[in-house]
Formats: sequence, C-alpha cells, structure tokens
Amino acid sequence: VDYFQNHKIFVANKYGIEISNYIPYMTIKQEDVSRTEAFDATKLEFEREFEDSDTLYEHIKSFLPSYNYLQDARDAFAQEVWDIEELTEYIYDCMKSHAEVIKENYPLRYCSLSEGIDSCVQSLFFYDDLHLLYDIFPCDAGAVHLRCIKETQEKFPNTHHYTWNTADNKTGCLDYLVDSSCRWQSILPTCKQVTMQDKKPDIVMYGVNGNEMFVRDFIPHMLLLCLTYYDHDTIKMKEKLHDEIESKRGHYGVTYSLPSDGNWITTDIYVRKFMRTYFKEHIEEKPYLWKEKQKTFEHAFLMVTTPKLYTRMISNNNDVMCSSLYNDRRIFHEV
Repeated sequence: VDYFQNHKIFVANKYGIEISNYIPYMTIKQEDVSRTEAFDATKLEFEREFEDSDTLYEHIKSFLPSYNYLQDARDAFAQEVWDIEELTEYIYDCMKSHAEVIKENYPLRYCSLSEGIDSCVQSLFFYDDLHLLYDIFPCDAGAVHLRCIKETQEKFPNTHHYTWNTADNKTGCLDYLVDSSCRWQSILPTCKQVTMQDKKPDIVMYGVNGNEMFVRDFIPHMLLLCLTYYDHDTIKMKEKLHDEIESKRGHYGVTYSLPSDGNWITTDIYVRKFMRTYFKEHIEEKPYLWKEKQKTFEHAFLMVTTPKLYTRMISNNNDVMCSSLYNDRRIFHEV
C-alpha cells in the first residue's frame, strides 16, 4: 500500500487467507455481519483513528500501512522555507512529469472537476479528457456555487455535469456504495458519474490532498494563524486573528468563510464556530480569557494536513484505478 493509499486492501483468514482490494470478492456469510449501522465519521479526526480498520464484517479488516503521518507533517513544517518562485517551478515540473506517466499508462482518463482551484489546476494537465462536475441540491452556497460550477465548466471542452439531489441519499448509497466501510460518502456523486459513462475508464483523477498540501481550507488556515499569532494575552491574540481574517476579504474562497453578496447564508458562522470551539466565546464566565493550549492548536493543525484517502474509496467503489497529482511525496510536504 503506497503512502497515499490509492488502494484499499482487505484481509481475512476465517475461510482461508483472503486478500483483496474489493469487498464483494471476499467470502461473506450472514453470520459474519457484526454491525448494521453506518460508521459515525464525525467521531473520526481522520480516517486512521479508532476502529479505523473495521468493516461491517467481523472477520474482514482493512490493511493500514505503518506510516507516521503526523510526524511527517511536523517534520515538514520544521524545514527551511523555499524561495516561492523556485518552489512554484518545482511543483509544476513534478505535476507535469506525474501527468505524463499517467497519460502513458492509462489511455482512457476521467477527471473529477470542481470549482476549487486545486481541482482546476490538476485538470489543466488533462485538459482534453472528460471532466466530471456535479452540484448538490439543496446547497448552502446557493447561487454562488452554481455560478462557479458553470464558469469552471465553460473553461474545459469535454465535460459532464450532474445534480445530486440529497433527498436521494439513501438510494444513492444502496446503488453506488460498494465499500461498506467507507467513512465519508461525499465521493458518491463522482462514483455515480463514472458509472453513467459509456465506457469504464482506465483511471479516475480526483484532486484530493491539494487542500492539505497548500493548507487551503478555512479551518487549517485558522489553525495556522493561531500558531502564528499565539500569545499569552488572549485578547491581543484574538484581535490579530480577526484583523488577519478581515484583510483577506478579496482572496480566493472567501465566499465560504466570510459574508458576501449572493450567498444566502451569513458565512461568518464558520468564524464564530471556530472561535467557540477553540476560544469558548459562548461561555458566560470570562470568555475573553480562555483559549486552547498551543499544543492543542498544533495537533489539530497537523491532523488536518495529513493525506486524506478519497482515492482509495473511489477505487474500491468503482473497481477502477484512482489517483491525484497531489498524491506525490516529492511535493506534498514541500509547501
């Protein structure tokens, strides 16, 4: 199993030694069912936590490699800082060479494409391939999300768009979720889109781990700011945080974290939720004095910058190769 776990390997020894990357190939009987409810992913900080190797069958476990992802992330942030132009060129060269290897070995490629910059950057290396886009109904981001999806779709010549109706979640799970140990079902629209095409691809490109590599999402960014501005004076620290957030109103992705025109939800609820979690701003007694310890901020930050495992979920549910240009150890820890 490689570092980014593009494959998910299952092992069992009840009916002889069995090893497979596809649960339906395993020997399973009715009495082997050990649980009938779904795994609660909200209790998992990332997919390598308690019961992380469990499946719905008592005798089948998923194999987990013994990489120390947290320590790798900690070591990476202790490295010397690159010159930004040199780092940009290095990342481009690595992504280009990675894409060329994929093109040489996998002739028919489908690419998952969203409005996110990490997804779009990967898709540029496979510009002429089929790109799969979807939106969700209903969606918190409303018209903003649909506009961004449309703008992204117009920039690529070969696309397929689909609307996932959340009212059909149960049916979608039953029809398209093969791996019953899957913690997150956000890959289901892509799994369905792959099956909707006339031909099965040789590989699906899914732009996972761009967020983790570039520390792009709101929560990782907030945690990094907390480490940058950590101060024994809680009031001063919070002032610096809010000033930094306000200064980024014109930056990419701000529509998901700060109020903006066209977004029907007041999106600064994400800021408030973060401040309640890490600064207990909702408590009644001296909330202005309370904050988490620096080590707590550090641990949370490292957790969200470890590799996420969406590619292995798609490979198992669609029985197809799946990868990401960001799943590359040459560049993952360099930013």
